[in-house]
Amino acid sequence: MNSHEIELLGDDKKDDFKIGNPGDIYEDEMKKKKMKKIILLIVFFVILLAVIICLILLLSPSKSPSKDTKDTECKIGQNEDCLSCEKGTKKCGSCNPNFRLENGKCQFIFSFEAIYSIVQRDEDIKLFNVESLADYTINKIQVDDEYLDNNTNYIKFDAFGEHKVRINIDLKKSTSLNKLFENINELISINFTSDFNTKGIESMDEMFSSSEELIYVNMSKLNTENVKSMKNMFYSCTQLSEIDLKNLNTKKVESIAGIFSNCNSLSNIDISNFDLENNKDMSNMFSQCHSLNSINFGKINTKNVLNMSNLFDSCYSLQTIDLSNFNTEKVEDMSNMFKNCEKLGEINVSNFKTNKVENMFGMFYRCVNITSLDLKSFNTSLVKNMNKMFEGLTLTSLDVSSFDTSNVISMWDMFSGMKQLQILDVSKFNVDYVRNMSGMFYNCLSLEKKLLLVILIQLMLKIFLVCFLVVNL
Repeated sequence: MNSHEIELLGDDKKDDFKIGNPGDIYEDEMKKKKMKKIILLIVFFVILLAVIICLILLLSPSKSPSKDTKDTECKIGQNEDCLSCEKGTKKCGSCNPNFRLENGKCQFIFSFEAIYSIVQRDEDIKLFNVESLADYTINKIQVDDEYLDNNTNYIKFDAFGEHKVRINIDLKKSTSLNKLFENINELISINFTSDFNTKGIESMDEMFSSSEELIYVNMSKLNTENVKSMKNMFYSCTQLSEIDLKNLNTKKVESIAGIFSNCNSLSNIDISNFDLENNKDMSNMFSQCHSLNSINFGKINTKNVLNMSNLFDSCYSLQTIDLSNFNTEKVEDMSNMFKNCEKLGEINVSNFKTNKVENMFGMFYRCVNITSLDLKSFNTSLVKNMNKMFEGLTLTSLDVSSFDTSNVISMWDMFSGMKQLQILDVSKFNVDYVRNMSGMFYNCLSLEKKLLLVILIQLMLKIFLVCFLVVNL
């Protein structure tokens, strides 16, 4: 084949071997490169985002399962609450002893929840006293969120500060909670539950006595239907500022003597729900409650009370008091009843029946703020002791003309220190049995001299007559 033929053949096939435009080829290449860059950038940012998310998850603090999650998951084991799982669910079907199933969760059954303030680590701390418990079993103790295996009333705390302690205790045949928390100075608050079975308890004497750091007590759910004695129950709980006693059953209680005595931080007490129908002793009930300014007695029943001595002794802050529902027909002792009630502006005892009272020693001693005192209803025929009865009062007049003193043995300092007293009639006083009258009118500076002279002459004559009769017997 010659060169001419070859040239012709090339012309015929030139479409098959056609070479593209260099400009178009370059543009296509650039588009492909640009697309690759975009894809690489997208991949890079996706990877970067994934890395950032992973770092955030790794660096963020791990969160423990919420209480709800923990409670709803059914986990069976030696240290778990659930005994069995509900079929087909993650909820508990039944619980271990000392736990109760509530809405698919096992809740710890505890007798009381208390807060203890710990200032010494790794030392045995007494949670409560067991000496008065005839028979008992400590089933389980929870400290903060940890359950303890020990079943004693002593535990060691590994950290300072306040710790929440829940205790499940079975009182079995015990009939007394006397001194249960006496002198437990780490105890600062306590809340009893209805699961604390105290139905068989008959005595709660000195139950919290001298627990000087105790601030709050809730007894509203405590069963006290068979309790007969609450003597000195909160005695000397000097920091106690709040007590919830609503629903407390006191129907069988025979003595509440000293129940709040020396509770210096209590400012208000509500015992309007107290049924004291069988109570015989109210002595020292509020004595030394220096901060107490309000008492709600409600419709208190005191018809069987025999002793009201020192009832409000040294209630320095008490300004008003409602005694209208007090029934005193059986009371035998009213000594120091209102002693040192320095801010009381009025003491209304006009409804008092005192026909069985034998002791009025210091009854109104240093009630310096009262401006009048109505004692016309007082029957003093059995009274033997009137020592210091009105000592230190700032009254200008006092009517005791109706007093029957035929059985009085002692009257020393009876009106002592009544510097402003000007009118006093004791001309009808029978002092036949009086053995001591020393200081009877000591420092009564304003009492009229003539009246005082008459009084002294009358008393001396009566004493002389008594001596004469005794000598000639």
